[in-house]
Amino acid sequence: AHTDYECFTILHQTGPGLQVLAQDGQWIDAPPKPGTFIINIGDMLEIWTNGAFRSTMHRVINNGLERFSMPLFMAANYDAVIQPVSTMVSESNPRRYPSLVAGHHLMGQLLRDFSYLKARHDANQLQLDFDVPHGNPFELSKTAHINQAA
Repeated sequence: AHTDYECFTILHQTGPGLQVLAQDGQWIDAPPKPGTFIINIGDMLEIWTNGAFRSTMHRVINNGLERFSMPLFMAANYDAVIQPVSTMVSESNPRRYPSLVAGHHLMGQLLRDFSYLKARHDANQLQLDFDVPHGNPFELSKTAHINQAA
């Protein structure tokens, strides 16, 4: 289970298996419907909206049926500083997220999720000019919600 790192994802899928995490901590099926796309909110859009839109925790289960999916990931420029937009922050709705650099967040998640990249980084074959973020705070907050519901 994971959230998408970028702004949002447009997904075309041909078979069942996709599930999304509901606010009550239950997994619900998101089966394909002809002529439609799934739109997943990503981590960066959650920051920009100061939490008004939450990144979508989702997973794909193997149900033994053939499934084809084609995602289109929409991201910010690598050097873009992602922070809540001013119209989403107020005295009654204070800023909830620290700023982050889009490419640093993306690289941290790629190193976490792709072992060959992590191995290259650990062997100093992939040099980065920033500290790699550990974990994904968007997933951790949703995991805590699941644990509280259990």
